Amino acid sequence: MTICRICKVELNENNQWASDKKSNNCICKECRKQKNKANYWKNLEKRRAYYREWARNNPKRKQRNEKRREHNRAHILDTTRNGQKLRFINVEKRPFPAKCELCGATEGKIQYHHWDDKNFLKGMWLCVPCHRGASYIENDFHMRYLSLKLKIEVMEMTKQNMEIAIN
Repeated sequence: MTICRICKVELNENNQWASDKKSNNCICKECRKQKNKANYWKNLEKRRAYYREWARNNPKRKQRNEKRREHNRAHILDTTRNGQKLRFINVEKRPFPAKCELCGATEGKIQYHHWDDKNFLKGMWLCVPCHRGASYIENDFHMRYLSLKLKIEVMEMTKQNMEIAIN
């Protein structure tokens, strides 16, 4: 029988990590999580400094990531159809303009909004709020919103009329 050396709980296969069993390290999962969390916050600045220094010493990695990002922006399309995520590879999209084509925003993420799955050139580059708005309009969300709003207003008016009739 092994016992956690921190909280004194009896250890079994459900509350001990497999790697701890091999090394005969007697700490339960909860105590291990708390210890790792405390260590994370204790060494946060040191770790950030290490990653900044690594990035400074490895500029080719940043260039490679930028090339991959440009390629993905030009040739990969992630979309959703019927609630299912889809990824189209090697598609032709319109060139990336680095700003929202609807409102002109340059800050934040710019996404490709398309409406024809057979022709991906029929699309536009939009910021996240404009993309969300365009998707809502295409899915008749605005019509559903207006009809629900009207129903609620009619219910309120009916309720008020009933209260007036009762009084």
